[in-house]
Amino acid sequence: MQYDILGKRLLEIGAKRIFEVFLKIKIKNVKITPLPSEILRIDRADAPFLIQTSDKKIVYLIELQSRWNNEKALALAEYYLAFKRKYKKPVKVIVFLFDARSNPNGFYKDESLAFKFKIVHIGRLQAKAYIHFKYPEILPFIALMKDSEKYIDEMAEIVYHSKKDKHEKADILSGIAVFYGFNNKKLSHELRNRWRNFMIESPVLDEIKAEVYIPADLTSHSGFILPLFRFIFLSIGFRGQW
Repeated sequence: MQYDILGKRLLEIGAKRIFEVFLKIKIKNVKITPLPSEILRIDRADAPFLIQTSDKKIVYLIELQSRWNNEKALALAEYYLAFKRKYKKPVKVIVFLFDARSNPNGFYKDESLAFKFKIVHIGRLQAKAYIHFKYPEILPFIALMKDSEKYIDEMAEIVYHSKKDKHEKADILSGIAVFYGFNNKKLSHELRNRWRNFMIESPVLDEIKAEVYIPADLTSHSGFILPLFRFIFLSIGFRGQW
């Protein structure tokens, strides 16, 4: 659940940079508009976006997956058909896959249907190949890459010196800390403690806290159960103000 909520928020605030870096779609003369996922009655895509250029419109369906299972391919085909039917535009399905060990082939086929989709193997990429962009919006995804631990301080500085508002900075820092937890839970916990004072400004935590709560023994002094992410997202080692 935490990956879904944070991932969708990161795509909302950073779709242009994410498309530019990982999908090689230039942001010049491109309009990216979130689409309602509610049109999928059986399930929902994590972050459907309409990509509009000067000469055509394409619906890109972005799905974030921590780990792969073969049944997901059929669900993606259902997503494709739903959006194709509604918007009557070209539809491309993209999966951002966290787990480096998963090995989907980007293809589904049965006795009646053949369907292709693109896999971005985030967990197999090298952090050093992406950190030089210095785009704060892509940093949580860099946290999922190989050797990303080397760049923790640099990522923090990129966020701190960016022109994002304090709430977007807090969401990005939250994404970095949480996504690090996919491969290294200890490091994720350390970052949440280090950056807690800034993360508490994250609007996305209001959504997360409605979904996940800590056990009853981890309560506030008044006895009320604290939302999980309100409890763990507590401070940072930066100097100065937002």
